Amino acid sequence: MEEPVDLTNFRGMTGGDTAMEQELFREFLSSFEKGLKSLQENIAPTMADVWHLHAHSLRGTSLNLGAKKLGDLCKKAQNDDRAPVEAKNTMLENIRAEYEQVRQFLLTIMV
Repeated sequence: MEEPVDLTNFRGMTGGDTAMEQELFREFLSSFEKGLKSLQENIAPTMADVWHLHAHSLRGTSLNLGAKKLGDLCKKAQNDDRAPVEAKNTMLENIRAEYEQVRQFLLTIMV
């Protein structure tokens, strides 16, 4: 089974500094959860621009970490910012499910 995160590039950026990695993992988890909450709060069609902004931010942080599948799900949410609420709810469910996989993976390597 493929891991939800490929840390190869991430570890290249941190230069093997495990303390920095641990702090960045914690920051990723905290900021991603806030971003998910913002997506939920801005799911209305009238908030498409805000939805787009938060989905874009989540995509970037996911890809910087090496969570490609999560980044791809966030890219879909970003690109489909004008989708109906039902479709956005499905996107959120998919993002949350993959985020949980990423979170569990990170928790296994965090000190």
